[in-house]
Amino acid sequence: MPRLPNVYELATFLADNPITRELSSTDIAELLFALQVVPVGAGEPLFAAGDVGDAFYLVYAGTLQLERGGQVIGRVAPGALVGEHAVIDGQPRAATARAEGPAICLRFPTATMEALLGSGSLAMHRLLVAMLRGLVRGMRPHHPDVALSDLGGWPR
Repeated sequence: MPRLPNVYELATFLADNPITRELSSTDIAELLFALQVVPVGAGEPLFAAGDVGDAFYLVYAGTLQLERGGQVIGRVAPGALVGEHAVIDGQPRAATARAEGPAICLRFPTATMEALLGSGSLAMHRLLVAMLRGLVRGMRPHHPDVALSDLGGWPR
């Protein structure tokens, strides 16, 4: 199992990560209190298809494979998000995320995220905006003609 990171290493990781690098040092400090460090043994699942989306994760170390119906459908490398779709859409997890070798993930529980948003947390708001930007960027190559206006626009 990789050595668990200390607070300084976690802060540096978040500051350098493309998803969170636009956050201020104050935002990163707030997120450090919200996250949980989760070691995952080789071959162990981080979560399984059908599970409730009670958290999203940022892969700190190691690689996860995504499986559906016993088939590997993708891999998630350090620095990438996993599990965010189920948190955003409220549906059960669509795939199993399993560590290929020893891995460490940073867990952001949905309940904590909602509590921070309810308290007016700019850090969590900014993190969610960054997540949504990443999701949209990931969709663009597959759906280049879809615009926000096609989806009904922003709620008023």
